[in-house]
Amino acid sequence: MNRHASALRFHFVLGVLLLSFAGRSSAQEPPPAPAAVPASASAPQPASPAAPTQVGSKYRDPLDGAFDYSEVLLFHRGFLPVPFLVTEPAVGYGGGLAAVFFRKSIAEMQQDGQAEGGRMLPPDVGAVMAYKTSNGSWGAGGGYFGSAAADRFRYSVLAAQTDTRLDFYGPRQIPRRFDIEAPYVKTDALARLGGSDWFVGARYLYFGATSRFVGDVPEEIAERELESDVGRLSLLVDYDSRDNVLTPSRGTFVEIDLGWARPEFASTQSFESWQGRGYTFVAAGERAVLGLRGDLRFSDGRAPFYAKPYLTLRGIAAMRYQGDDTALAETELRWSVTRRWGVVVFGGAGRAWSERSSFSEVDTAFGGGAGFRYLIARRLGLWAGVDVARGSGSDDTSLYFQVGSAWR
Repeated sequence: MNRHASALRFHFVLGVLLLSFAGRSSAQEPPPAPAAVPASASAPQPASPAAPTQVGSKYRDPLDGAFDYSEVLLFHRGFLPVPFLVTEPAVGYGGGLAAVFFRKSIAEMQQDGQAEGGRMLPPDVGAVMAYKTSNGSWGAGGGYFGSAAADRFRYSVLAAQTDTRLDFYGPRQIPRRFDIEAPYVKTDALARLGGSDWFVGARYLYFGATSRFVGDVPEEIAERELESDVGRLSLLVDYDSRDNVLTPSRGTFVEIDLGWARPEFASTQSFESWQGRGYTFVAAGERAVLGLRGDLRFSDGRAPFYAKPYLTLRGIAAMRYQGDDTALAETELRWSVTRRWGVVVFGGAGRAWSERSSFSEVDTAFGGGAGFRYLIARRLGLWAGVDVARGSGSDDTSLYFQVGSAWR
């Protein structure tokens, strides 16, 4: 099961705001919903929580004098306004504004973690935000991430209202414009297994969709799917050994999500969806990091058209390649040219198939490109930059503004 682009964009932004600074970035997941927000077992390690530097501007790194955002992120408490850009090809370019609230600063949480035995504790973070894109899509909502008992338990909740204009391609790959409006709610609860990097828990999400096509409704879409609710409960298993969830250089992240949509969970249609995704990062010499990504998604039953899996590769618009099942692999190489500047090259391939078109019968879709990175917060190991990508099924080049890893 998968989310549509509006939820994807909303959750991407809110997930980064809530968890890129807290303890785990969000990732793609079920239906028209955003992706998971829960936190991982690891968290970025600030160089020193002692106190803000008094040397020069708080936006300058005393080590090299370059622009740096470490001090703001490390020592900020209370509300922090965060403007952001939207670059998903499926909905066009746009932007928005978020107000992020830190109950405690990251540096304070590191000190608390040292007192609890040395584990870095993710701060409790809340946010409200809104965005709009060039094709008229918009979203607004808020969320909160928190932990308890020295990070043995983690929880999060997101709520949003989205209105998104997308293209449905179907098996014949003919774009048909539609608009989908929906309220969205998602909540996660995770428990750490002992002192390990494993978490187990549950996720619930609700998505109430009203879809309207421009012109006739495609014949493969049943009338009941246009006005439908998805209520899905799933079992989560997470593993995270990454050295830094913002921009990893080594370690592995894996998530398994086994979900059931049923009338008892407020779903108008019954179906199952299983998702498995993972990333691993290894050093490739002294200056380079090689990343490998895999993603498998399967659905069975009467899933609405917008809730079926689709390929998520840079250069390919959301829902461009969609089916009952999807599989993809992607690799990325990041090379630090200097202490502050780096370049990335990336590429991936995947297939989306169904009962009508088996895995061996469908074409392989490709997406790839290159970009640059700037070490925007040295003490948090946070890189940011821009990727330029192209993919199958499009003659256009897409831009992606990245904060942290592109894989969430």
